[in-house]
Amino acid sequence: MRDLSNISSLISSLNNNSNNFINYTDYSSIKSGSYGKLMKAYYAEEAKANKAQKSSTKKTDTTQKTKANTKTKTPADNPELTKAKANADKLKESASKLSQKSLWEKKDNKLDTKAIKESVKDFVKSYNDVIEQSKKSGSKEVEKNTKWMTDLSDTLSKTLDKAGVKVGDDKKLTFDEEKFDKAKDSTLESMFKGTYSYAGQIEAKASGIASASLMQTSTYEKDASTTASLASLFNTNI
Repeated sequence: MRDLSNISSLISSLNNNSNNFINYTDYSSIKSGSYGKLMKAYYAEEAKANKAQKSSTKKTDTTQKTKANTKTKTPADNPELTKAKANADKLKESASKLSQKSLWEKKDNKLDTKAIKESVKDFVKSYNDVIEQSKKSGSKEVEKNTKWMTDLSDTLSKTLDKAGVKVGDDKKLTFDEEKFDKAKDSTLESMFKGTYSYAGQIEAKASGIASASLMQTSTYEKDASTTASLASLFNTNI
């Protein structure tokens, strides 16, 4: 870039000659057209300088807007994901209650089938809520964990059916009270009692779904930071 101060000084000296006096050197420059070229060069360089200044100001404004628009998202900013986590936590709780050994303690050599039945009903409802919300969460990790859960249900569908829980084509569960009442104690225990039962495995996967929801929130925070960095990079190279 030409030195604007030198060009400006020359032009100023031409403009400041008293009594409109122009020396022969200046007159020669004007006559030959070099003065006109100099003027064009001066204003061209000045225009570039102004453009550069405006561009710099624009970058600053854009960076500030980027920071304002990339605030960290929280679960409250993602209602579907928040609901997915809440449903998963509830399923974890109901599965834990259903599988805990205290529920399966026999009195007079009999199970408390009434209490178990209510726990199974609560489990089925919580399970279905997770299945439904998984589709709306927008999280691949949540969907992945949910699929593991539905695949397990499909695998054990015949035994679950004997225990009064039917797996539907929509992957949701339906409670059949009549079949539950006729089910053998051993069938109910194999499906719902203890850590390694069906209910125990669903509890573990529900915990995974809740964790995946939190992980997604962390990803939003990381994405916000990445977006700001990318914006800064692009602005630098404009």
